[in-house]
Amino acid sequence: MRQILMFPRSTATHWTRRHLLRAGVLIAALPLGLPAVASDADQAAVDRKRLLETLYRFVQVEYLGQGQVSQTAKPEMYAETVSYFARGDISREQVLSEKRAYYNRWPRRVFDMIEGSLKGQPAGDDEVELFFRYAFDVSNAGDNRKGIATATLRVALEGDRFVIRAEKGGIEKRY
Repeated sequence: MRQILMFPRSTATHWTRRHLLRAGVLIAALPLGLPAVASDADQAAVDRKRLLETLYRFVQVEYLGQGQVSQTAKPEMYAETVSYFARGDISREQVLSEKRAYYNRWPRRVFDMIEGSLKGQPAGDDEVELFFRYAFDVSNAGDNRKGIATATLRVALEGDRFVIRAEKGGIEKRY
């Protein structure tokens, strides 16, 4: 049975490169220099908290934040091949092209994750599936759209960073 992870509001400041899969819950190894903990269970709890904070930061800063401030998505944020919405598996370049078209259509964008909505669960040996809701406010010279949307990302650690291997979502409500 897989465990569903609830994500905290705080953000992490650093991520280590070593990761383990223990008892169906993805956890992160502690960086050097932190004080030792009393038991393996305590260690796993600290590791799990760090991972949750890091994944929260990835969504809030890298995924949602990048969409607000840039006219292009960061190529390193996506895997070589991405399962992208209803289009199925497409190349990273195709994903970036879709993102550019969206950013050009809506040059002013604000995205804000809804507090407490980020949830995740292991999705294979080296992946985590993340689900969250966010408020959006996008506009161009002649139009403005606001509402609540959902997103599901399947991410994996490659080297020292997370990459998106799958992305889907939709609009839940328009204002």
